[in-house]
Amino acid sequence: MSNIHEHRFSTFEKQLNGQNGPRECSPVPEADYHRLKAYQEQCDESQDRAEIMLSYIIRHKLMTLKPVKNLYAARMVTSGRQFQYVIDQGPVQDGLLVHRARWGQGTGVIPAYSILGVTLIGMLAGQRAPLLCENGSVRSVTVSRVTQAI
Repeated sequence: MSNIHEHRFSTFEKQLNGQNGPRECSPVPEADYHRLKAYQEQCDESQDRAEIMLSYIIRHKLMTLKPVKNLYAARMVTSGRQFQYVIDQGPVQDGLLVHRARWGQGTGVIPAYSILGVTLIGMLAGQRAPLLCENGSVRSVTVSRVTQAI
C-alpha cells in the first residue's frame, strides 16, 4: 500500500521539475515584466530586510508571468491603470499603479516597487491573491474593479 504523503510529495516534485507539463503563466505587458526583472536585480544587491522580502515576492511573481508585446487587457492591473481593491474585509480603496511615484501625485498612488504593487501587477478584476506583509503575516488583496488607463 502506498503512503499518501509520498504520493503528494512525488506529485509536487514533478510539478516543480516541469514533469506534469508546462507551468501555466498569466500574460502581462512586456514593459511591466521587464521592470519587475529590474526590480529583482535591485533587490538582489540589497542587504535591507524589506528588499530581501520584496525580492522573494518578485521572484515568485516572475515565475507566474509571461511577457506579451502590445498587451492591453481592460480588466488587468498594469502600470498607469486606475483600479479599486480591498485588503481583507476592509473598505474599497482606489489605486493607481506607477513605476515612478513622485511627491504630490495624490493619495492612492501605489509604487510598483513595493510589496503591494508587485502583488497587484497582472491581477484581473475579481481576482484575489495572498498579500505578504513585512511583519510576516499574510493578508488577502482583491481587485474589485479596473477602471481605466491613464
